[in-house]
Amino acid sequence: MMVVDVNTAEVFRATRERQVFTSKDLGFRGEFDVSTDGKRFLMVHREPGSWPTQLDVVLNCLEDLQSAKNVH
Repeated sequence: MMVVDVNTAEVFRATRERQVFTSKDLGFRGEFDVSTDGKRFLMVHREPGSWPTQLDVVLNCLEDLQSAKNVH
């Protein structure tokens, strides 16, 4: 995983890339997402040879969250 600092104030500028960690460090397989503020990310880590046995799909999650917020 590599990272660069970016500045877009006047013109686009990026620093040289630097390594955050290697795939060997965490068993990382390229499955990740970055938070909207860019300060955190989530990675999927699996033990070698393990496979998911279940997939949960949540439909209308934003509506459910809004409903829960209005209950309190």
